[in-house]
Amino acid sequence: MNWSYLLKHWFSTLLVAPIISDIINYFFKDTHTLFNLTTVYPITVIFGLFFSLPTYFIIGLTYYAFNKKGVNSNNIKLFILIVCSIGIIISFYIILYHF
Repeated sequence: MNWSYLLKHWFSTLLVAPIISDIINYFFKDTHTLFNLTTVYPITVIFGLFFSLPTYFIIGLTYYAFNKKGVNSNNIKLFILIVCSIGIIISFYIILYHF
């Protein structure tokens, strides 16, 4: 596993997260329009990029530490997926409900 995995995962998460967030809001909030957030998709992705930087900084440091210790790459990937998912959800929660 190399650093390109982290970047590919980051960009794919940034592209998919607004759509998932919109679907969750449609089913669990009192909104009546689906894909409301995707009308401003480029702006959402840009804000997601900036709000997710702290998460991916932490992931990069963690990846470096785990890789240096020789941890199995499958375990590293599992940890990265879990932490990134939580970080992106928190980032979009901050964007949508606190600004």
